[in-house]
Amino acid sequence: MSRRAVEPVTAGRVAALAGVKVATGPESAVVSGVSDDSRTVAPGDLFFCVRGTATDGHDMAAGAVASGAVALVVDHVLDTVPQGTAQILVTSVR
Repeated sequence: MSRRAVEPVTAGRVAALAGVKVATGPESAVVSGVSDDSRTVAPGDLFFCVRGTATDGHDMAAGAVASGAVALVVDHVLDTVPQGTAQILVTSVR
């Protein structure tokens, strides 16, 4: 996927569409792009923490937030990112 711009939507709405809830952080965080590559994250993005064969996106989450991600899709809540980061908890990010 890399990075794509999207129509602005709240983290709460994204979570609701996935049938889950925002586990931590503000549901009101406005997402304006999506990425699964921390090197391409732009301010306002939702970062998908995908587990790969060589790397785990959860390990890249803090860097994605530092690059401007306002929300994360995770399979476990992370304590390595600022508390103000919305974390959408799913069974599998894939």
